[in-house]
Amino acid sequence: MGLWPVIRNVLRSPSARAPQLPSLSPSARPSGASASPRVDTLTSDRWELPVLYLQGSDYEIGLQHGRILKADIQALTQNFFDAFAQGAGRLFYNYIAPSRLYHLFKAVPERYQAELKGIADGAELPLSSVLLINFFDDILNLLELGWAYSCSTVVAKGTGDRPLMGRNLDYNGDVGNLVRHYQAIVVRQPDDAPATASVTVAGQAGILSGMNQYGLSLGSMTSQSTEQDWNGLGCSILYRLMLDRSSTVAEAIALFQVSTPAQGNNLMLADANAGARLEFTSARHRITHLDRQPIGISNHFLDPDLAATHSDLYHRVTAPGSVSRYSRLCSWSAAQPSGGGAALDVASITEAMTDRQIDPEFPLGDREAWRTSGVVNSQGTLHSVVFDPQDHSMHVAVGLGEVAIERSDFVAFQPFESLSFQAVA
Repeated sequence: MGLWPVIRNVLRSPSARAPQLPSLSPSARPSGASASPRVDTLTSDRWELPVLYLQGSDYEIGLQHGRILKADIQALTQNFFDAFAQGAGRLFYNYIAPSRLYHLFKAVPERYQAELKGIADGAELPLSSVLLINFFDDILNLLELGWAYSCSTVVAKGTGDRPLMGRNLDYNGDVGNLVRHYQAIVVRQPDDAPATASVTVAGQAGILSGMNQYGLSLGSMTSQSTEQDWNGLGCSILYRLMLDRSSTVAEAIALFQVSTPAQGNNLMLADANAGARLEFTSARHRITHLDRQPIGISNHFLDPDLAATHSDLYHRVTAPGSVSRYSRLCSWSAAQPSGGGAALDVASITEAMTDRQIDPEFPLGDREAWRTSGVVNSQGTLHSVVFDPQDHSMHVAVGLGEVAIERSDFVAFQPFESLSFQAVA
């Protein structure tokens, strides 16, 4: 890749000044009312994750998040800049990226702007540092520098036609090795929206792997496209919006159809009765609904018209690692009984998500398959989640980087079990 296309895209990209946000503070509450957070830990024999239970106004939820994970958010930010903001990276992350992040921030709904400000205030960091955590994928892909090729997701019908969804979130290379140490589960209970739970990175207000109190679940996969929109909404915030305003797959899709995402992605959705695969750019989309056989997706578009927009470092490509992983998901799907039924359960989905075989067509060379982007369960897997929307449960495993996720690593988690709910508008 030559330097000129990078410079050209940067020069063409819109920028904005740091926003002048109103001064915010925790809401006044009646005597006896509380917006106190709670912290727990989800553990297995090999890993543990902090679990944050946050409640209150949008700003309060952000402030609690920032204060509780302050050390992690600060360390993640500092270690990222130490590793990547060197040489040309120093120019990009210190002087170019902030103004582009501020531009993306303008499209964020006001309630999430307040939460992002709360995270920054609680972590005692500039807003731009928190925006980088939330819009990292968006800004790289808007500049056509994206490289995230390793996520995988599948949705299938199990016992009694109940949908089950498995997703692996992957970042290969040095970024993944850094980020994996700063993961958490965040359960939010806003004053005026449904509760949500996400397996996430410290400092992230958006959602990439999550469920709401109705069981609606989603998992996303970056899919680089030349059809993008700098004035659109960052994808993790869009997914958060979908979980905050929808109770079913149909409602989530309807909300998506009146929104403009900033970049291309693949998204898998499931609720207690339905599942769907959504492939999209900023300009168009393709929906595939779950029928009798499981459906999967990785980081490339299956729709040929959308696939024609693929871009990787200014070349139109379909990444071979993504093709290999999708092939493996198809092999697993073909081996399942039609319609799932009693033979397909959470354990079946964990089998798919821990697969470490590689498609024969993948150009492996002398590399170890597990250390490439060609396997579903790779060195780059940050976390794996199996969602059971009907049971409102998540089965979580964390990728350690040097050893593969095993089926025994998954821990069942009921994120909403201890919450009391009131009607939301």
